[in-house]
Amino acid sequence: MSLWNAGQFRPADDEKAQEVQGKVAAPEWLDRHSWLPIIFLILLPFLVELPLLIFGLSTNPIWFASGITFGTYSGLLPGLPYIDPNVGITSQALGHLAAEDWLHGTLPWWNPFSGIGLPLAGEMQPNAFFLPFALLLLLHNGVLWLKISMQILAGFATFALLRELNLGRLAALTGGALYALNGTFAWLPGPIAVINTIPFLPLLLYGIERARKENGASAILWIGLAISGSLFAGFPEAAYINGLLALAWALYRFFGEQRRWRFAGRVMYGGLIGLLFAAPLLVAFFDYFLTTNSLASHVFGEAFLPIQALSNLYLPYVYGPIFHTAGSKVLGDVWENVGGYAEILLVFFACMGAMASGRERGLRWLLLGWVILAWAKSFGFTPAMEIMNHIPLMQDAAFYRYAPPSWEMALSILAAMALNDLRQGLPRLRWPLAWTLGALALAASIAWPWRASWGWPAGQIEKMGMLIGVATLWAVMGLSLVLLIWFCWKGERRRWALAVMVVLGSAVLFMVPELSGVHPGQVDKPAIHYLRTHLGLSRIYSLGPIQPNYGAYFRVASINYNYLPIASNFTNFLNNKIFTLLPKYSEAVFWAPAYGTDVGVQEFLRFVKNYEELGVLYVITNKGQSLLPSISFPTNSSGNNPLALGNDATVTVKINMPTNMKNNAPVIAVSVFQGNYGNTANGNLTVKACTGTNDCAIGGRPLSQSSDNSSFSIPLKRPLEVKAGEALTISFTHIDSTKPEALWLWPQALDDKQAVIGPKGPLPGKALQLSLETADSALALQGLRKVYSDALLDIWELPHPAPYYTVLHGNCSLSKETRNAVMAQCSTPSTLLRRELYMPGWSATVNGSSVAVSAHEEIFQTIPLGVGRNEVHFQFAPPYVDYAWMVFFLGLVGLLWQSYRTFFRSRFQNQKIGNETS
Repeated sequence: MSLWNAGQFRPADDEKAQEVQGKVAAPEWLDRHSWLPIIFLILLPFLVELPLLIFGLSTNPIWFASGITFGTYSGLLPGLPYIDPNVGITSQALGHLAAEDWLHGTLPWWNPFSGIGLPLAGEMQPNAFFLPFALLLLLHNGVLWLKISMQILAGFATFALLRELNLGRLAALTGGALYALNGTFAWLPGPIAVINTIPFLPLLLYGIERARKENGASAILWIGLAISGSLFAGFPEAAYINGLLALAWALYRFFGEQRRWRFAGRVMYGGLIGLLFAAPLLVAFFDYFLTTNSLASHVFGEAFLPIQALSNLYLPYVYGPIFHTAGSKVLGDVWENVGGYAEILLVFFACMGAMASGRERGLRWLLLGWVILAWAKSFGFTPAMEIMNHIPLMQDAAFYRYAPPSWEMALSILAAMALNDLRQGLPRLRWPLAWTLGALALAASIAWPWRASWGWPAGQIEKMGMLIGVATLWAVMGLSLVLLIWFCWKGERRRWALAVMVVLGSAVLFMVPELSGVHPGQVDKPAIHYLRTHLGLSRIYSLGPIQPNYGAYFRVASINYNYLPIASNFTNFLNNKIFTLLPKYSEAVFWAPAYGTDVGVQEFLRFVKNYEELGVLYVITNKGQSLLPSISFPTNSSGNNPLALGNDATVTVKINMPTNMKNNAPVIAVSVFQGNYGNTANGNLTVKACTGTNDCAIGGRPLSQSSDNSSFSIPLKRPLEVKAGEALTISFTHIDSTKPEALWLWPQALDDKQAVIGPKGPLPGKALQLSLETADSALALQGLRKVYSDALLDIWELPHPAPYYTVLHGNCSLSKETRNAVMAQCSTPSTLLRRELYMPGWSATVNGSSVAVSAHEEIFQTIPLGVGRNEVHFQFAPPYVDYAWMVFFLGLVGLLWQSYRTFFRSRFQNQKIGNETS
């Protein structure tokens, strides 16, 4: 018997034989023949990243999401290498900060660089406590290294689970490889915390299977590690959905066990240890959660995927690369909400596994039932929606987005079972093939772009037809090769060839998003250096470059943020005194360009004193964007879609100037909200503005200076005098280009009509987000000055930013100021104001003695100071976390004890049994 054939199928009596030979037999997957599969599962995630190395590409989120880079150029495919920019904005930016805190011996409870300070670990998604893996985010492109490590762990855990289910080594290895290459890993539909949870699902199932064994006390360890790992991973939503599949699995095993209460005790004991071990992070999360509006805003129970998403569920690139939507809003909705896919061969083999009459028939039906239920819930099938929404917390979970790892797990297990069944000749081809071909035909039919409701722009139907043809051809070719192998080969040769085919198909599709990577450019280090050396304890406010949270990555304090959940006291202050357009119950993002062209400038001019009160010293704008007053033309706030402009394409818009504006306001620049397809557009965007008297001014600017999905300001070569109520015609032309540019179209606002004429003709009911920058010096900010400028951005300095520390009452001199400490020499009793977000959990000491920290204007902090020398220190820790640490150590002791029982006492007992036998 060869190395690969050994242990392929173990009779039911084999387990009893092991127990007779030794009470503590090692898990099946840890036998001496497992090193080859382990090496393969380690190498596989590196092998599928080879396109990045071969073509010199990078998927580092900093090139796509930071807004502070230049010089990148597109790779082999359009689109993006991942679905959710939170891979960068949350995982890379905030995760890097947390890793730096650990490196400096600081618990990452607090982030002083976003907002006016916000909790870090309590936000969960930065996976701040996910040690040691979180430290990988210190590396260049640490997101990629973290993904690879999770793929390796997922492959290991799935291999172990399948071996525990008595599957042969080849079948188990295939299942492990398929899960390591699942569609969620490939598409990254959320912060990296989503995929951090993936390896712990098969590990949890493995622990549940071990709990059934006579010698299965080690199950407590594996279940404890799986539960705590799922929570430390940083995304409770995905962990909860994965846990539902594990719960269904455990209940199925419970009712089939003879010693069911021993089994249940092990599972619950392991779960309890896992919860105890994760207690500090859970306390931090719930403490922060209670200070937010997330309970009112985070409701997804009735949401589901559009039917078009069914097509790329198992034809994943039927609509082209990620977010290469060819101008269709429908496809934009698809890409924004999908969370993974299953390659067509995986679906085919899973059908074989589900329909075969082999061992574990009940478990097969359970897995198939989970897939059907998950898909039905994801696509809004009413009975499934009603049933699932009665599960606690399911109304608050975006099931359609974060369920894919669970049904990908089910499909991988079923496919591995089918491959194992081939040794006994159990699977039959007819019905699995019929169901797969039917699913393929349904997907192609749904995707076909003749449907009028899809809103395809002119000239795109042929392109989408080609994409559908390529995707369908790929699926048909794969199925044809499988059938050829099936009928031409027999025995182990056929099993090996089929295993290679299904893994190879998944690997090829996994590599497609990598080809949408970019050739790396440069980070604007001079600008970052200027801010870090001149900012001190003050803050910045960005109207374009340096996207939210990336201030934390570079350790530059920015009042912009992208957080969920977010503290209510801060968002209430913002909505009333800083940025009145911030939605009341959806405050995850505070970044002005997300709300329209030059809205940020208008709000800034309106509340400039309040910005200074937050300690803002510098305002960051796109290169050439002015902070001087402007005239904007509003549109509706939703329903936008891009209008692609190729080389020499022109868009013309006719507008009327406001009747209440000052006469003869000189226009010095025209801004338009545009998208450059992931910073790939090239050439120049020119503008020509003409008044009703045919007085015209022109201008132009390279698109290399634009930021994706933001306002792009084009200066005019000379000021253009316009009058109140006068008609104005503005034309934008894309020239000298090989890559397309897009101007975003919105539905017209009721009180503001535009006449837009695109390259193909009039676009009734559509409007551009425009603003005209004026040189009205009477409204210009007195004392505002530009202090830094480069090819990417401008930095403006405010004249009167409030200091980080202020003495409100009394007379004190301050020195040795840092964010967490200050020295105050006071001649009278005084009150010290600290401009850091007030939250429960802040404590302070003065000369080593605790003092009360109070709220000032709901968001700042104050403490009392006495006469004389006051050495002040501030510290944040979540309320009640001291009790959580006590619970944590109980969990740690439990895990260490179970580790000893699993790895050390078993070895001693096996040695003793061996000596007695000899």
